[in-house]
Amino acid sequence: MLPAGAFAGWDLHPLESAAFSRRTGDTDRKRLAVEFDRIFAQLLPGRHIVDPGINDIGMLSIQIEENDTHSRFEFDNLSSGEKGLILTFLLISQTVSAGGIVLLDEPELHLNPAVCKGILQFLFESYSQPQDIQFIICSHSPEVLQSAFDRDEYALYHLLSESLITKVGRTALDELSDALERLGTSVSENLLYRGTVMVEGDDDVKLLEEGFSEVLRRYQIRARGGRQNIEETVGRLQSLEKRGDTVDPIFLIFDRDDKPTSLESSSKVRLLQWQRYCLENYLLDLDVITELLKKPDIARQPIKNAAQVEKLLREIAFSQIDEIAARRVYPTLGYLSPSLRAEDVASKISKPAKSLAEIAEALFLRLSDARDSLPNTSQSKWKTEFIAKCEVERKSIVEAWEMNWKEQCNGKLLFARFQAMNKLRVSSVTFKRRIMQQMKVSNSENWRHVAGLLRDLVGSK
Repeated sequence: MLPAGAFAGWDLHPLESAAFSRRTGDTDRKRLAVEFDRIFAQLLPGRHIVDPGINDIGMLSIQIEENDTHSRFEFDNLSSGEKGLILTFLLISQTVSAGGIVLLDEPELHLNPAVCKGILQFLFESYSQPQDIQFIICSHSPEVLQSAFDRDEYALYHLLSESLITKVGRTALDELSDALERLGTSVSENLLYRGTVMVEGDDDVKLLEEGFSEVLRRYQIRARGGRQNIEETVGRLQSLEKRGDTVDPIFLIFDRDDKPTSLESSSKVRLLQWQRYCLENYLLDLDVITELLKKPDIARQPIKNAAQVEKLLREIAFSQIDEIAARRVYPTLGYLSPSLRAEDVASKISKPAKSLAEIAEALFLRLSDARDSLPNTSQSKWKTEFIAKCEVERKSIVEAWEMNWKEQCNGKLLFARFQAMNKLRVSSVTFKRRIMQQMKVSNSENWRHVAGLLRDLVGSK
């Protein structure tokens, strides 16, 4: 590949100008202009080349003109990526014979994603198909890889190491792609990394990148949202793996949040559920938080000692208990919900759509069942009985939390409510990232524990 500035940097002495004109006859100039136009039209639309010439100091001058404004600028004012692309493709058109082989290393360098999307199609339609030229391309671009999935003319290989390469088969590609998209990632991303680590929220992505970049350096970290459809999707991936299809490693991290997962790890689909309520619970390092809350750029009213910090955070945590008790008690009362369900209004795809009469009948039955399940009692009596049951549950939770509230409480909610108390000069996520930074620097016990869990998950030593 020519250096980025090679074309514009050709130095033609004035005495050589006439020789240059003789060497580049009309036919060659026209062929060169056609090639320039083709590259611009298909990959860099909205511009065209102006006939090359010799400037006042004897150098080759190539002008680019904008189609809309007709303004002109020198070829050398293009970006380094655009120049490299144009010069590489001109070199191919002028020097590679029919039936030849071309090796390209990362043609996407310094190009925007929109241009990268069209590179493979341009190479195929302009050179490979009409001249039977074979291209062997090494790429780290998701856009180039995605293009390779779209056409049968392209063969895709995954370079696993210096000595190991494997072909990406198409048998289960559509199934694999669909399953990964449900998890918020893609086949192309998995090919660019050792695997994808899926977490439950955007803050989790930032915190893991902040605190554990060494452990997860070769992994893509993505937020996948809540658990809806996750079990079904993981099952599909593991079924592909079980029948022998290629499945690139994917790692899923679940919050514990009182909902133990029933999923189990396989060789390529690995699962981790935090031993505490969520990742934020590991940030409840009182020594680190106290040091940060002493800083005037962090706290509006600096807190001077760890006892004050623990008292405040404990109060915020214990304020969650009434809600937890109510959530646990209410389902035990056995009331049916009148809420509309999908099966009330929609039929299976293999069956005819439900009529309005059928929908109305299903909804009325649901309302009737819900009404029959309600207690025939006064409001005051029901409230008294409900509160009494919640108080029993509350006492049980308080007893369990006395020693381990930092593990059991909802850490995400705790930090959100602490932020809502207007005690911080920074955002909640910035505060959490600063805690993670300090935990990493101090090599705290919580940081070491999470690092060990992550190493076990991805198989890192």
